[in-house]
Amino acid sequence: MNLSIKLIAAGSLLFGNLCYADWYFRGTPNNWSTTALTSVNSTEFSTCQTFGTAGTNPGFKIDRTENCSESYPANDYTVTANQSYKITFNFSNKNTALQSVTSCDTVGFSKNFSALNFRGTANGWATTPMRLVANNIWSTQIVLDGQTNTIDLATGCQNVKDYLNGAMKMYLDMGVDAIRLDTVKHIERNELLSYVNTWKAHKPGLFVFAENLLKGTGFGSEIANDNASAVIHPWWYTRTTNNPADPARAGGDSGFSVLDFSVFSTFRDNVTNGILSFSVASYSAGIYVLNGPGKIGTNGMFLR
Repeated sequence: MNLSIKLIAAGSLLFGNLCYADWYFRGTPNNWSTTALTSVNSTEFSTCQTFGTAGTNPGFKIDRTENCSESYPANDYTVTANQSYKITFNFSNKNTALQSVTSCDTVGFSKNFSALNFRGTANGWATTPMRLVANNIWSTQIVLDGQTNTIDLATGCQNVKDYLNGAMKMYLDMGVDAIRLDTVKHIERNELLSYVNTWKAHKPGLFVFAENLLKGTGFGSEIANDNASAVIHPWWYTRTTNNPADPARAGGDSGFSVLDFSVFSTFRDNVTNGILSFSVASYSAGIYVLNGPGKIGTNGMFLR
């Protein structure tokens, strides 16, 4: 199922204070969802919107509560198709004024950037221009299919790191002693460890572990015909090596623990079905199976 969403960016987020609106635009340009209006003065709010073809029945309302329990006018305000309007709403008398404009990009809203673009999986990391729809508020619409086209949190950006680390430190200061992370194979190991080490530096003795569910029991495609690269396998996150083809000499301990479901399943199935004996090579982090029935096979086959 595809999901179409309206992406709103606050262009002044890093440079000034946002004007928080008490009134919202609902109409065909935003599929009758809510877009906050920007305060112009003590009695007026405004936005700029571009309306589509006549087939969309272009129109709008101004909404007070985000649920249409109080909205103006009583009936939808219909407008000319394929036209952009600067819309000004006076909340004291509930009147709405429209000014036809060539493009919302040319409307005299304040802005801290000359232009903003959206880049992501939804557009193949190309550039999709965003429209200035209110003071320092930019907008565009993207379609997510829930598979390849999903929003990826930019964990490598410093402002994202500052926010996430700050939030985590708040919980640590409340007394949290351990953290469990989910699906860590979706974040690059060294980037993940930069977060973990920041938390541990803030609270020495903190225990951090994670889930890493991956089919198969190999060490990675760099070593054998496996289903995925070593850099998303559980062992990779517990070590510090930069060589995914050499798990036997995998560098130091990363200090990060992983729930290894593949090795759990292997032990469970073999202990259920038979008796195992093991031999562990002195240089290896792996366990070799000498004999015994089960899914892991015979002499020389790696467990994790």
